[in-house]
Amino acid sequence: VSMEESEKPEIEEQKTLTVREMLEQLEVMEDLGIPEYTAIPKNAKELALLQKGREARMSELSKKVCEQVEADHANYGEDSAKHSEYLYLKAKALSFFPETQAEAKEGYEKAIEINPENSEALRDLGVAYFRLKDYAKSVEMYNKALEAKPDDRRCLGYLSITLRKLETKSDEAKKENLAKGIEYAKSAVNLDVSDGYSWYLLGNAYLMSFFENEKYDDLDKSLKAYTQSEKLQKYLNPDLYFNRATIFTYFERYSEAIRDYMNANAIDSGLEADAKAIKLCDFVISTTRLIEQKKKFKGKNIPDLVKAIPKKLGEVKFLSMKESDQTLKYKLLPQSEMQAGENLGVIYCGKVICHISKDPQIPSCFLCIDSKYTYTVISLYNVNKGVKDKIKHGDEVLIRDPVLMFISIEYESRLVTYPSIRVINISDILINEQTLADVYGKAEAVSEN
Repeated sequence: VSMEESEKPEIEEQKTLTVREMLEQLEVMEDLGIPEYTAIPKNAKELALLQKGREARMSELSKKVCEQVEADHANYGEDSAKHSEYLYLKAKALSFFPETQAEAKEGYEKAIEINPENSEALRDLGVAYFRLKDYAKSVEMYNKALEAKPDDRRCLGYLSITLRKLETKSDEAKKENLAKGIEYAKSAVNLDVSDGYSWYLLGNAYLMSFFENEKYDDLDKSLKAYTQSEKLQKYLNPDLYFNRATIFTYFERYSEAIRDYMNANAIDSGLEADAKAIKLCDFVISTTRLIEQKKKFKGKNIPDLVKAIPKKLGEVKFLSMKESDQTLKYKLLPQSEMQAGENLGVIYCGKVICHISKDPQIPSCFLCIDSKYTYTVISLYNVNKGVKDKIKHGDEVLIRDPVLMFISIEYESRLVTYPSIRVINISDILINEQTLADVYGKAEAVSEN
């Protein structure tokens, strides 16, 4: 089977590679999947050909490495450091294939026995233990490798990954490992800011921290790291697109999330990212239809709810207000009179109509109606399910300095869109004129600090 000439990926002309360069290519192919190609595959046939080429290329490179190190070994004589390096390089070439990984681990151990300061063998023995899911031993090897060579960028990245896998006796210890993982990933980036893979690992570290701590700021940092990784990457990385799509989903940037999920699926269909893209499409479409239905068929109590919405602003106090804010004159505005983006000096007031189910559950979403009979989705961050479930139909919602967004995707050649007000800081929202923490208990609110 051959691709049409116009479909063939542009691959740089092969040059004679050193052993180290061949091993570097093998590492990239193992980590990222598709070598020497940075354009998203156009179709399944092209992807299959690229993946088939990857397997053949890895086998060819591994064989060449083994042949070259055997040839070089004859010239090493009694040099123990050189002999240790020989054992390491041969083991490394074998480590990329499941059937020879046990042999590779044994080779690393022999290399270290001859030269305990062989930092590369120590590092990759850590990788071998990682594959065996012995994460504590893996961390031990990485730390020994860094003692021998503190500026090993790849080892710092591996340590960042492995610390997240360690079993801990407490949540505090787990959070401490996540924080250390971020610092190790930062150190790897600082050693070479042009290395796209280190930026990718930093993005992962921040994303995992978000899943544990639910700090919105971690998502923003993760997104920036992934975007920098994409700019610098020399090889396709399906996980980068998949993970960044996850962040875009949390940010409600669904159009970008769908794009990245489909890119991830084009590179690696095994991720089943297309199913997530379809789910996002369905959510935006169903939410838009819900609003359209509510507009057409007003419930019996809707006029009463709207009538109960205050026309003037009484004395309200948000937790986020500083003393200087008390002198500001806030004005009550319906969504239709707001501008897209942040509306400083404005307070939105509406009544809760219903919750909107979604996956993932962050942000929590519920539908509100305001004094102009305008329906708006309220997206609430940094709260857990306990808080969300206690917000009910008919509750009055006040939001300070509301951030108005218009969520949109293209579907069947038309733009599907609905309005949303984002609330990141729970101190900027009142339910029935009370703060979420006061009404539902501070333990149920996720702190931003």
